[in-house]
Amino acid sequence: MQPSVHGGARLAAMALVATALMTSTSGCASPGVTKAELFVTRDQRIVVHGASLHRGEAILHVENDDGAPHVVVLARLAPDVSALPVVDGTVPVGRPSAQSYSGAGYHVVAKSERMAAYFNGPNRVRAEFHVYLRPGRYLVFANARGDYSRGLYTMLTVPA
Repeated sequence: MQPSVHGGARLAAMALVATALMTSTSGCASPGVTKAELFVTRDQRIVVHGASLHRGEAILHVENDDGAPHVVVLARLAPDVSALPVVDGTVPVGRPSAQSYSGAGYHVVAKSERMAAYFNGPNRVRAEFHVYLRPGRYLVFANARGDYSRGLYTMLTVPA
């Protein structure tokens, strides 16, 4: 017995709806995800826009609006750390390919590759940090030579 044309059309429509539903939800973050934007500004600051950070999943969009290239780093600080070590003009964050790094009193949670300015040319660079934040203090800093010493960082706190 062969399926009717109407039955085949109905199966095709159901498959199309199922595919659309799977596509629209794949890659979505959890409902309670924190989203924020981080900018390296032209006036040599790091600015955070968006909701206050909460414990749990977070998506941080990073954009370099400065004319110089920068590496942007998110590090969780130990409770007793007031500053990070600077060696040869940068904070040690591990090899460029390393996904994480632990230094004296800090742990690198995420870092970008070297980011050119967002507004320069067709190859605009944005980074996205998709991380799980635990309660504590975090430091976001630019890490090209001399950036940290010039104050290109900001502190973030995730409450318990």
